[in-house]
Amino acid sequence: MSDQLYRELDAKGLAKFRPAFYLTNEWGCPSGEPIIGIPFYLAHAALAQLEKETHDLEDAREIMMYLRHEAGHAFTYAYKLHTKPDWKRISDRSGGLTGITTVRRRFRGTMCGICRDGMRRSIPMKILRRRLRCG
Repeated sequence: MSDQLYRELDAKGLAKFRPAFYLTNEWGCPSGEPIIGIPFYLAHAALAQLEKETHDLEDAREIMMYLRHEAGHAFTYAYKLHTKPDWKRISDRSGGLTGITTVRRRFRGTMCGICRDGMRRSIPMKILRRRLRCG
C-alpha cells in the first residue's frame, strides 16, 4: 500500500515527499512529525484475522483512504506549513472540509492539512505546489 501512496504522490507532483511508516495501535501522525502510524494488525495476516473477528478490519479501499489522510498531516509537518504566517489564509480557501470528505476530495487535487488554529482543512494542490515550489 505504501508503494501505491508513493505513486499517487508522484502523480500529484510530490515526488520528493516520502513519509516513513511505523506500527502503532491506530492510524495516526504524531504532532509535528512527518511520519505515518499504521495499525499493527495490518502487518501480519493472523493479526488482521484476529482484528476482523473482534472489530472491523479495514478493506484495501479504506486503508488507502487512511493512508492518504495521514499523508496530508505528514506533508503539513514535513514542510512546516502549520508554522507559516499565511497558513490560515491559504487553508481557509478550502471551505474547512474535514474527515472523509477531505480524503475523497484529495482525488480531485486537494490535500488535507492542519491550520494554526488546529482545524483540519483541505488545500488545493496547485496552491501548495506554488507556495512550496515542490511540483
